[in-house]
Amino acid sequence: MLALAKELTSSGRYTAVMVSAEVGAPYSHDPGAAELAILDSWRARAKFHLPSELQPPAWDEAPPGRRIQAALQAWAQASPKPLVLFIDEIDVLLDRVLLVQIRQYLGKMDKFYSTQKLLCLL
Repeated sequence: MLALAKELTSSGRYTAVMVSAEVGAPYSHDPGAAELAILDSWRARAKFHLPSELQPPAWDEAPPGRRIQAALQAWAQASPKPLVLFIDEIDVLLDRVLLVQIRQYLGKMDKFYSTQKLLCLL
């Protein structure tokens, strides 16, 4: 997945990066803390793998349980190219954290996905 993300970004047509949800695992009963840890690791990963013009903007303030969705929306809107995220290690999340993550990736974003440029592969 890492090689594919690099290839997609190198093509000049996409903003693609592989990120991980693993850092949220220790927070299985605190979805808000898990979101903050996950977003922090995604920013670090993007900073390392993407040129500055493709890195995410400052994450919008959002309540716990909606931070990932808000961050993805902000990044997709700010990106000059379609955004492709390969999200690894989501299977290590447990309990409420896993449910909150899945709902943010898949739930209530139909209108957003149909009008914006974002693809998340889990």
